[in-house]
Amino acid sequence: SDSASSESTEANGSAAEETDRKAAYTELFETNTVSNKKFEAKNMLPGDSVSQYYCVRTFHKESLPVYFSVKVTEETKELSKALRLRVARPETGEVLCDASFSELNEKEWAITLPANENGNTVSYYKIEAYLTTDTGNEYQAAMLKADFSWYVKAEDQKNLVPKTGDIIGEALAITLAVSAAALLALVIIKRKKEADRGLNPLGINIGIIIILTGMLTVTTYALFSSMATVQDNKFETGIVKLNLNDGKPVIAEEEYMFEPGMKVVKTFFVENQGSADAYCNLYFKNVEGDLSEVMEITVEDEEGLVYQGTAAGFAARSQQNRNFILEAGERAEMTIMFYFPEEAGNAYQDKELQFDLAAIATQVRNNPDKEY
Repeated sequence: SDSASSESTEANGSAAEETDRKAAYTELFETNTVSNKKFEAKNMLPGDSVSQYYCVRTFHKESLPVYFSVKVTEETKELSKALRLRVARPETGEVLCDASFSELNEKEWAITLPANENGNTVSYYKIEAYLTTDTGNEYQAAMLKADFSWYVKAEDQKNLVPKTGDIIGEALAITLAVSAAALLALVIIKRKKEADRGLNPLGINIGIIIILTGMLTVTTYALFSSMATVQDNKFETGIVKLNLNDGKPVIAEEEYMFEPGMKVVKTFFVENQGSADAYCNLYFKNVEGDLSEVMEITVEDEEGLVYQGTAAGFAARSQQNRNFILEAGERAEMTIMFYFPEEAGNAYQDKELQFDLAAIATQVRNNPDKEY
């Protein structure tokens, strides 16, 4: 919600088919990783919930745990305390986690894949980011980035199998085998030379080190490639913001000296400078002076009457004050009429009325009761 004043204050198909259609695709296995598309949500408001599906294919035959984790990499206004994340398995309804990003940050959850003779298992994940309806104004125009990762731990790598027909995986396996054979040959040669008290074995030792380095690189690649990460998923919240007549008063001090029967009509505007459609309500605040009980106020927009009654009644923000909707970026031209009734007696001579014209706004989305 947001409020503003015109005084001198500053404006404040089947289920399976549907799942498959929505899912980005990730393959998680020993020698290859294809990342999913990023999860991006903009203009999130309290009550909003945004979901994206991910599909992870793991190449294995033995029973195998696959882990999921989330890592917050960047945020503003501590959005991780308010933005929540729910991760579920749509096939089973199992919920892996459901809490704020700050509570989930750098923790992990596992699902155990049963043994599969076909050599691979396809698993779906529904990731839902949401804000509860009681999320406060302090989280407006905030941002959060996070990484989502699926991985197999080092101790379980032995249960991964190469993807059938995977050229890169086969090439790495061949490279590893050739490297091992070359290493064995060099060790045999080294021992023979030393036995014969022949050449200095320094060159042979260097060759062994090079081959070991190559084998380590291959192994490291295999370990790293069993993690699938979707980086820089980005979530942004929206904003509710009003501009009420550029903060200028609708009637200046000592501009008019009212007499019985006198009317004064003024124009002003209300502009929605926020990112979401908003319910708006006008009212008086900081009302002072004896004229508040007798001065009649009429406020109208292009659609008709917004309020009609005394200044004191306008300050009460009763049900008479009609709510109106302003779309994001929309500006409404308004008129306000001040009427000093003819029947007002001498008791109101030399009296005054002071007030701030104010506007308050609240989001339309997820707010059927128009709560401010």
